[in-house]
Amino acid sequence: MFGKPSITALTEKIGLWPDLCGYCDNHIGVNINKTLAEMKVMISYKTDNIEFQFNEEGGYIEKLDFKGKNYAFSPISVFQIALRDINGKQERLSVDSFSFKESNALSNGFECVYQNDAFEVTVKAEVKDGIEWGIDVTNNGEDIIEWVNFPQIVVANDMKDSGGNSKILWGFNEGCL
Repeated sequence: MFGKPSITALTEKIGLWPDLCGYCDNHIGVNINKTLAEMKVMISYKTDNIEFQFNEEGGYIEKLDFKGKNYAFSPISVFQIALRDINGKQERLSVDSFSFKESNALSNGFECVYQNDAFEVTVKAEVKDGIEWGIDVTNNGEDIIEWVNFPQIVVANDMKDSGGNSKILWGFNEGCL
C-alpha cells in the first residue's frame, strides 16, 4: 500500500518528544465537523509509557499520554493537506473532507484509509516505545499538494520561556531540521 506513487510525510516518534516537543496556548489544526454519533470506532493502546486512543472513522486523536503527560487536549483531525490549483489558489483539506474507507490491524498498531474524489490518504501508527507515524497521500486530482501537516496534536503551554521544560523541534522546510 505504501509503494504507490505518492507524497509521504516524515515519520515522527512521539517517544522523543519530552525533550524536543513544545507546547502552545493556541490549538493547531482544524475543527472536526462530524458529530460524535458519526465517529464510532475507537482504537486504543496502552503500554508502560503510552496511553493512546484514535477514532478511526472520525480520523482524530482522542487521547495521547506519554509518560503521564497529556499531548492531546481536544479531538483534532490527524492530518491537514494544503492544495494549490492552476491559478495559485490554496485550499486546505482535513480528515472531515474525506470518507472513511477501511482500517487494518498491524502487529503493534493500525492503518486507516480515507478517500474523496481526488485523494486517498493512508494513516499508519505503530505503538512501541513511542508512536511511529506514517502517512501516504495519493493524488488523483488536478491540484498539487503544497504541504501535509501530520500528525496534528494539541498541547498546553509548557515552553522554557513560560517556566516549563519543553522545546520545539520544527522542520520548517523539507529536508531541514
